[in-house]
Amino acid sequence: MRVMVVGMMKNPAHAREVTYALADAGFEREDIAGDDGFIAGLYDCGVPLHEAHAYAEGVRRGGAVVAVLVGDEAAANQAAVMMSRHGALDIRKCAEGWKRQGWNGRFNAEPAIEGETYTLVFGEYPVGTGRIYRNRRLTRRAA
Repeated sequence: MRVMVVGMMKNPAHAREVTYALADAGFEREDIAGDDGFIAGLYDCGVPLHEAHAYAEGVRRGGAVVAVLVGDEAAANQAAVMMSRHGALDIRKCAEGWKRQGWNGRFNAEPAIEGETYTLVFGEYPVGTGRIYRNRRLTRRAA
């Protein structure tokens, strides 16, 4: 069973840190990915479309996404915890805050409200773990 673990990081520096930590912990480098142009790819790997749009919005606002493909639940839980320790954000709570700012829940190219404004209005970004998703493509093949 292949599982995708996705973490929204506050900025690219945090994404690099967790990427190195995952590699140091034994996760294969080729199974660790960063962001940019990935809504369809996340969706294909099991991430619900509304959450894929939220990840894209987070990147647009200066964040960074790290995803790792793992082989079992134990590795998925380990990756999710490591992402949390390296500052992963709660993507659902972030999306709720962005919607209160006027974001419509879909990726668009309009200028975003900067992260500093989010912090002033809603307080610090909410902390969370990496989120675990079943790979939709592999599930379909097995059926």
